Amino acid sequence: MLALLAANSYLGIEDANLLHIYWFAGAFGILAVCLLVWRFVELLMAARRKKKASWNTFRQLAKTRGLKPVQIEVLMLVARQGSVKRPPKVLARSNSSTRPYKRPKRITNFPKSNSC
Repeated sequence: MLALLAANSYLGIEDANLLHIYWFAGAFGILAVCLLVWRFVELLMAARRKKKASWNTFRQLAKTRGLKPVQIEVLMLVARQGSVKRPPKVLARSNSSTRPYKRPKRITNFPKSNSC
């Protein structure tokens, strides 16, 4: 490398042809940009797959809970408009709120204690 820097015609060494190095650096740069774009596209597709899988899980849970397709679509529409991050949680919440509320029985007869 030092010989290339000190190259002159007096020593019998030709001037360094840096055109090949520039082409190599350019090809390396283009490859790096292509790999970065590829990774970005993969991240976007993974996020889309995750969102789609979440809605598929929602649909399957709704079917197992016995909801009709129209009811499922309405719940999905409401959840999407509400920007729900975890759609299956909507079914868990709605199921617990539709159960009838049972009041605890009131205990009026307390057991007698042996303390004086």
